[in-house]
Amino acid sequence: MPNPSSCDAVALRALAGRQRNLATLRQLATVGVSGATASKRTRDGGPWQRILPHVYLLQTGAADPHQRLLAAVLYASARGDENRRPPTALLTGRAALALHGIRAAVPEMGARDGSVSVLVENTRRIAGASYVRIVRTRRWPGGTYVEGIPSVRAPRAAADAAAYWTGTATGLRALLASVVQRGFCRPDDLLEELTAGHRSRSPELTGVAEELLAGVRSVAEGQARAAVRAAGIPDPLWNRDLLTDSGRFIARPDAYWPEAGVALEIDSKECHFQEADWQRTVERRLRMERHGVRVCSVSPKSVRTNPALFTGALVAVLADGFRAGPPAGVRVR
Repeated sequence: MPNPSSCDAVALRALAGRQRNLATLRQLATVGVSGATASKRTRDGGPWQRILPHVYLLQTGAADPHQRLLAAVLYASARGDENRRPPTALLTGRAALALHGIRAAVPEMGARDGSVSVLVENTRRIAGASYVRIVRTRRWPGGTYVEGIPSVRAPRAAADAAAYWTGTATGLRALLASVVQRGFCRPDDLLEELTAGHRSRSPELTGVAEELLAGVRSVAEGQARAAVRAAGIPDPLWNRDLLTDSGRFIARPDAYWPEAGVALEIDSKECHFQEADWQRTVERRLRMERHGVRVCSVSPKSVRTNPALFTGALVAVLADGFRAGPPAGVRVR
């Protein structure tokens, strides 16, 4: 740290503690650190680093993922308003989703060469720098703080991520479905956000939006839905609760054909890694069968690599179900 005679050492330590060892040039000036001193301390062998224009990392080690994200927001904040509430810059896109705990977005958060999107108002005159992508908007959203980093909420982050999506349709499906599955918003809320930003016009987004509105909540379910439709099988209800007539919960299968009393279960090895998970799956199936529901189980890999085998087996189970009729005492919520 600089000599106490040239700065307020206590204030500098407090600033570093609040901001993950980060500070802007203006913030440093408020605690008595001049631009010349900051520059001197970032020279070869110095204890600080300039991580972005006007943003300093007050340590010798490399920045961790969270420091990189906060540095991006500090860089994009209006000069002198770095501590303003509400903030003038918000993390958005995949990096914001990663902070919210969306697993499908995590790789970008930790990628040292990956871009990080920061939202600013469209009137701001600021360019991107290094790994920071500036996203301008006329629709300034309400923000939140996630692990101390100013961020947009998950639905807006998902919409902004979709705008710059360069990966596969499967990856986009997983990203958007995760936002709904984790309970951050309802499907129609996400669709409204996509529509407001004019992102719902692409074929990929249109397809994902339709799936979400239908109740599809995972990549495997989306692939199963496509296979079912391609085979001419009637659309089921996706992720709906099965109850007894008295209102007691039976199960929530991935898909259900109420007229036939047939449930589809897509059993992933990843989800059954622990014995307790497998046991819950077995018990869920037993509860459905106990109440007369016919269960067709399939793995995600079978849906993906051999859809004809999957749909052929499903057709046979459905035929039995339609002949027998729906089970008595089972209703859908």
